[in-house]
Amino acid sequence: MIYKNITFEEYRKMDGLNCSKLKPYLKSSSHGYWHENNRTFKESQAMNIGTLVHAYVLEGGEKAKAMIDEKFIYDGFPVNEKTGKPFGETSKKYIDWLETIPEGKSVIFPDVLDNTVVSVYRAVGNHKPSVKLLKECVNRETAITWTCERTGVLCKALVDFYGNGKAGDLKTFGREMTLTAIEREMYDRQYHMQFAFYTDGLIANGIKVDEFNVIFASTTNEYDVGCFSIDEGTIHQGRQDYIASIHNYNMALETKTKSEGQFPDKFEIGIPNWARSEYDDVESLNLNWSE
Repeated sequence: MIYKNITFEEYRKMDGLNCSKLKPYLKSSSHGYWHENNRTFKESQAMNIGTLVHAYVLEGGEKAKAMIDEKFIYDGFPVNEKTGKPFGETSKKYIDWLETIPEGKSVIFPDVLDNTVVSVYRAVGNHKPSVKLLKECVNRETAITWTCERTGVLCKALVDFYGNGKAGDLKTFGREMTLTAIEREMYDRQYHMQFAFYTDGLIANGIKVDEFNVIFASTTNEYDVGCFSIDEGTIHQGRQDYIASIHNYNMALETKTKSEGQFPDKFEIGIPNWARSEYDDVESLNLNWSE
């Protein structure tokens, strides 16, 4: 099913397994089960930057400003008298103040909103490949549900944009953007799983997807932007990984805390290859013990 004009709160209440929940289960069923039942959500300025950049880029400035007024607090927090700036996110003053804000509200610092968020928004708007892609993909922030044909599990996703045989995701990037750093980020954050998951979900709903893309937008001072298509090998690996994660998730549901870890079987190990001697045996060392 395809759901347009749906709020994030409404999406969260929908039935289905999403990729964010699946990611910890790639490591093992026990790791995923522990992560789901013990990790607590901690909001950060970096996360809120990503949320607001999405709103500005995908929905436009007016809707983004309306969301800020409705869901964000951007003034009134404790200020360090010595610096004239708000206390840091890890300071006791700030943490204590967080306890006093209304439930459901998020925080964004004024300089982060006025400088970082707006600068990233303008940078994406000035990046021709990204503008072209977004014009082609007219469907924005669309919720979808489908039954995975390989596992029979009900899945759901919130796709940033799609249209004209293309689909894609917008990601903020918190450090200098290089191709190596971007590819490493994709692997470390398991974005390849997410991209394959979205691709298959759209196809299951009858949406043609010939190419999955990602726009990376730097939140550092350079505000660099890159528009990339994801190669088939990466999508294939992502598909294998999310299916394995679903398997581990199902195992965790069945066994609870008795879930298997990363090493369910006995196998042979040794020191790393780089630490091994280049010689095949002791005799080949040709040592002269008499010297």
